[in-house]
Amino acid sequence: MQASPADRGSTYKRVSIFNIYEEKGIEEGDRGIIDNDVKLDDIVIKEELGSGTFGQVRVCESKKSGKLFAVKILPNTKAIIAEKHLLEKEIAIQVKLLHENVVQLITSLDTPANLNIIFELMKFSLREKMEQVEVFNEKTTFHIMLDLSAVLDFCHSENVIHRDIKPENYLYGFDGLWKLADFGLSISTKGMTKVGTENYQPPEILDGKPH
Repeated sequence: MQASPADRGSTYKRVSIFNIYEEKGIEEGDRGIIDNDVKLDDIVIKEELGSGTFGQVRVCESKKSGKLFAVKILPNTKAIIAEKHLLEKEIAIQVKLLHENVVQLITSLDTPANLNIIFELMKFSLREKMEQVEVFNEKTTFHIMLDLSAVLDFCHSENVIHRDIKPENYLYGFDGLWKLADFGLSISTKGMTKVGTENYQPPEILDGKPH
């Protein structure tokens, strides 16, 4: 069941480090760094959740805690290797976004065969729900938009623009919250300068205000 707005408190809430990190003694600053202290031997790869052009997503289980996560498995093909700098950028951005409405990136593991990125396990996407339900009621729509507004507000406060908001990237968690996923096209606006023809820029950019 979804938490009510009153139960959630402030506009957004940072989340704590996952137990898997506490168990391994991994500091927050080491999260998402390829070749960190979490190894593939620490997890069991299970059933497939989905697949795409570059790889597949499967369920994985922590041997120590028994907790379930999702792992994106990307074979180290020439195409993946050529794009690895983009994947590392995605990891670097998402790992810092500790928020209850962001699908949490747990860690990334690089092997000769695959690049494995481990995430919080989710129940289903908004796209899947839309295919099951013809029309959302007012309460459900309110919660979907409330969580989306909260996560976008948070991302923008952290100088991150997602740039790929769509039903497939908006997922429902086991904690009853909708969460934003797939930051592959996202960018950090830190250090960016104003661009565009001045006559067509919006007032907030011309005035140097947040946008």
